[in-house]
Amino acid sequence: MKNKIMILVIVIASCIINVGCGKVDADYYASRGRIFIDQGNEDKALNYFNKAIKADPNYGYAYEARGIIYLNKREYDKALLDFNKALLINPASSMPYAGRGTVLAAKGQYKEALADLNKAIDLQPNNFLAFSSRGFVRYDEKDYDKAISDFNKAIELNPKYVDCYYSRACAYACKKEYDKAWQDIHKVIEMGGENRIDPEFLQNLKKYSGREK
Repeated sequence: MKNKIMILVIVIASCIINVGCGKVDADYYASRGRIFIDQGNEDKALNYFNKAIKADPNYGYAYEARGIIYLNKREYDKALLDFNKALLINPASSMPYAGRGTVLAAKGQYKEALADLNKAIDLQPNNFLAFSSRGFVRYDEKDYDKAISDFNKAIELNPKYVDCYYSRACAYACKKEYDKAWQDIHKVIEMGGENRIDPEFLQNLKKYSGREK
């Protein structure tokens, strides 16, 4: 489940809103970085965000975006430093809380993660990353009803994110709501995410639901 937290960050990275207001050259570098994020080239994006921060050390968005890249690379300590710096610059920004909460969740620090993710949602009720990550935390804590609620909201905000459907299927299966679990599995397959399905989970779903598909 923790690995899926990493996957979802790739989806959300291109959705970060530029809230920085640094120098003109910092704005230029940050805009170039965002272009490369949209293209899926994180290494080039990282280079430009580094340049943006060098041009304007108080450019909050650049720290947010670079933190997301480090999160994708599982360089958690670097990601935490960037999210913390972003919050020092702009404590009213939702994304650094969502990013830091996701890092803490990946490290198994669920209590701290939930505090940050809740704060992110309070600040921005449509923060997809925060709902997704909170759903993963609640799933790992076996709070399946709340996990499903968070996955529902994440799917509402981003219907194309396949991992939330799979994670919701797992939660439904844990509640023995097998028909709903199968509906989500079918959706995952329909969206081309069959490789995300754990074969052992699928085998158990067939066994306990009494269905083959």
